[in-house]
Amino acid sequence: MFAFQPLGGRKIPGGNLLNRGIKMERRPVISSNLVSVGYEPASETLEIEFKNGRIYQYYNVPQIVYETLIIDPSPGTYFNANVRDSFACARM
Repeated sequence: MFAFQPLGGRKIPGGNLLNRGIKMERRPVISSNLVSVGYEPASETLEIEFKNGRIYQYYNVPQIVYETLIIDPSPGTYFNANVRDSFACARM
């Protein structure tokens, strides 16, 4: 659906908004794997809270990816197909 350069889920230690004192607001989503999703347009950072309690930030994510994720009938499936292995990330 989207043409992104795959980054293989590369982790970026210390590269998150929390380290810069920014708390991201997240919206709840109905999903078997995801709890909530947030987005910071200025930095193109997508933050996802999973049912296992872990929170990850994904970097350089276009806003259209976030907008599609939150309206998709299956956010978890959309995440796995379009976000998980396509953007660098860090665990919070």
